Amino acid sequence: DREDYRNRSAQCAIRIYLLVPNVMDQITLSDFISAIQKHTDDDEFRNLLPESMRNAVFDIRSYSESDASFVYWLNNPEENQEGIKPGNYLIIDVGKGTTDFSVIKVEDSQNAVSVYRSGFVGAGNAITYAIFENYISTMAGINDCEEIIRKVLLEGKDAELYRLENILENYKRNPGEINTNPPQIQKKMTVEAIISQIEAAGTISDRRGIILAAIHDIIEKIVVNVKETDFTKVLLSGRAFNYPLFEEETKCILNKLYHLESEPGIVTIASPKEGCLRG
Repeated sequence: DREDYRNRSAQCAIRIYLLVPNVMDQITLSDFISAIQKHTDDDEFRNLLPESMRNAVFDIRSYSESDASFVYWLNNPEENQEGIKPGNYLIIDVGKGTTDFSVIKVEDSQNAVSVYRSGFVGAGNAITYAIFENYISTMAGINDCEEIIRKVLLEGKDAELYRLENILENYKRNPGEINTNPPQIQKKMTVEAIISQIEAAGTISDRRGIILAAIHDIIEKIVVNVKETDFTKVLLSGRAFNYPLFEEETKCILNKLYHLESEPGIVTIASPKEGCLRG
């Protein structure tokens, strides 16, 4: 058939990696990869390629986000200045949408195996909620914003930024639903306005404990699901750890749990998004 012919006559092979969160189940992922692989064999797709590549063999594979972060750290001397030591490594990757964690067993620099992967939706988005809390509190007045923050959190759980904006827009149109004396909120929220408010305050506060609750949720899931407790090092990756409170509190709890105080037992990857992609 055409696939066998291409495999025999191909002048090049192209390997495509899909970077996926650990929360994605294997059946769905396998079906997705199979669909892409099938599409690469269609004449319609092949005709879009340069003539020299039309008989190319396409190899579609997936790679865990937290595993990719480890590979980047392992091979980047600027991030990994001490080199690799044998043992178990825990990688915690907290992005905006998902939290991923892996346990990788290392024998030496050439032999590392991912022995456990898991994840869940959420945690990093707690920072988004905290930003909105700070913004609303500043614009509405700290004593008047409790109800609207509660409404944002209840209706906007696991939501994207636009959904939170819509909730606020609906509130402004129907203020009487929450409070007969509603706080005054700026008509249009912009990124510049939010940044300006945070810069004026000097930091993103966590008045309602949204961020701390997210951190405790991450730690609880790791403790329940990861049976290994002896780690050579813990790597923190993902944009959530760019926020000092998130990073510091996570390190504090992990140090108490796994006794990692000696040397830098916990390392934060400096370029999380770029590192994950390069890894």
